[in-house]
Amino acid sequence: MIRRTVLPDRFLLTGCVLLGVWLWLSGRARASATELAPLTRYVAPGGQCDYAAPCYASPQAAVDAANPGDTIKIASGTYTGVVARNDSTQMVIITKNVTVRGGYRIYDWESLPAPSTEPSVLDAQGRAA
Repeated sequence: MIRRTVLPDRFLLTGCVLLGVWLWLSGRARASATELAPLTRYVAPGGQCDYAAPCYASPQAAVDAANPGDTIKIASGTYTGVVARNDSTQMVIITKNVTVRGGYRIYDWESLPAPSTEPSVLDAQGRAA
């Protein structure tokens, strides 16, 4: 006589739920790692960075969009204006760990910056406090 053991439906259902939870969690872990991977962001006058992206028209916009660990490369040019936040008025308010570098050419983001010949000027026009 052949005897079969049949697992109750609840064991099968529990297994499917556990597998689904595991797949969901592993997908979330991969998404979090990707979201937090350091990214290079670019700033150029008028938001025109040639081939580089993501591109911003102001250093503050790039800092606001940045995640901790990102690098912000600023093309040569003069950037004006101020930002007022938390009783502080500044050209750029940085509240996270980012690297900001100036002196780049819009058409050559990969070369070393040359701030003496390609200056990136952040000019608050005397309005910072």
